[in-house]
Amino acid sequence: MDSFINETRLVDVSSRPSGVAFEPHFSVQEVSSMWGVGRETVRQLSRDEPGVLRFRIGGKKKNTRYSIPESVVNRLHSRFSDLAVSNHLKT
Repeated sequence: MDSFINETRLVDVSSRPSGVAFEPHFSVQEVSSMWGVGRETVRQLSRDEPGVLRFRIGGKKKNTRYSIPESVVNRLHSRFSDLAVSNHLKT
């Protein structure tokens, strides 16, 4: 049984729901810090990516918050890392 101790009780994580909704999610700022790129770069890369949640606060586009699941972060990183390597090998 996979488990961990949460405060004073044992929690069985094998019975936890799985899927993208239950993964850790990251903000644009968190991903940009992890990757060392600008926030606008992360926004553009994740804008139309399946699984990314966008929350518009008020009516202004500039108040849109992104919630990027861990699996999407990994997928994007893998995709663009592979692209960078193949472009580097062409030169």
